Amino acid sequence: SPITSIPYTILALALLEIIFIFLYYRGIELEGPLTATLFFLMGALVSALLSYVILGESLSIIGWVGGTLILSGAYILIKKSN
Repeated sequence: SPITSIPYTILALALLEIIFIFLYYRGIELEGPLTATLFFLMGALVSALLSYVILGESLSIIGWVGGTLILSGAYILIKKSN
């Protein structure tokens, strides 16, 4: 039943979060904070685009504006670092 699977779902999400944090800090260690931050920012954008392409979900205007803001922020980070 769905109720009995909740603890397993919470455990899986907690483990994924621990793995993510480890990989994020490892990325900072290996590539520097700028590159790690750019990958972190792109995670939400890639998830939204994949759900649009693979699952056929539609993006609202807020989703498109958010994606544009993410890309703009990444562009500004890259330009300021050069």
